[in-house]
Amino acid sequence: MKRVACASVLALILAGCSAQVALINPSGQVSQLVAKTSDNSMSGIVDGVPFAGTIITNDSVGVGVGAGSVGTLIGTTMAGGNSGRAMLFSKAGENIQCQFNYQSGKALGECLRSNGVKYLMTTNPPK
Repeated sequence: MKRVACASVLALILAGCSAQVALINPSGQVSQLVAKTSDNSMSGIVDGVPFAGTIITNDSVGVGVGAGSVGTLIGTTMAGGNSGRAMLFSKAGENIQCQFNYQSGKALGECLRSNGVKYLMTTNPPK
């Protein structure tokens, strides 16, 4: 059952698994990180510098109900949102702050390093 539960990033949170995440710098270089939901941690080497820190996620679902004035019309709309943030630090005091969205086992986002470099975050980096 745990194998099935690890099929999506949301399930990773519940099952305590880990996921590979890539950060892509402006020149296209890919750095690999590991996000471990069992202890809300993320770590890896970014552009040659080791970083480690905390990852948090927010899972939400909104429900709306409406009624029309002509006859009786009731409708329900459901929208889901899954987002997260990460804050990583190097031993030299640098930091990387990330914001991302995830769904169906995939994540997309952006990260900003304290030196001003922006990274793309994805679970599906280019080969």
